[in-house]
Amino acid sequence: SLRLTRDREVIWGSGEDGAAKALILSALMKAEPKAGQFDVTAPTAPAVSGS
Repeated sequence: SLRLTRDREVIWGSGEDGAAKALILSALMKAEPKAGQFDVTAPTAPAVSGS
């Protein structure tokens, strides 16, 4: 996992599908800017919590 500013965290998982995970993470961060955790371990089923 990665720790971001403002006490946010990204749960990335394996290195597989890195490009897809990056695109999804960007979209999630725009859609839920106040969320505390972004989980892209499964890019087909991303999750956001702590908003």
